[in-house]
Order: sequence, then structure tokens, then C-alpha cells
Amino acid sequence: MGFAEGGTSLGSSDVASDGGWAWESGWSWNEGEHVVEVFGVDRAGRESERSSSA
Repeated sequence: MGFAEGGTSLGSSDVASDGGWAWESGWSWNEGEHVVEVFGVDRAGRESERSSSA
């Protein structure tokens, strides 16, 4: 899984064999709304279509 905001990569997370995943930013977010895009990344590095949530 990959994570981005405004086209800037925020990080990634491996997917467990059961399909689960978790991601922590590792930093405090600035005040205000943030829209994080989430997308799958296959072993070849190809990204799926991005979805976002505020």
C-alpha cells in the first residue's frame, strides 16, 4: 500500500498474508484538513488507481 497527499509520497505499508495492513505517519500533522490518497502497489511497482479520504 502507498500513501500520498497532494502528489507527495507519505510512505508505504506491506500487506500481510491475511490482507491486513496498517500505516502510521511517524509525525504530527499540521492543523486543518488533510486528504490522504491510498493506493495499491504490486511487486513490479505498478500503482493502482488512487482513492482518497479526508
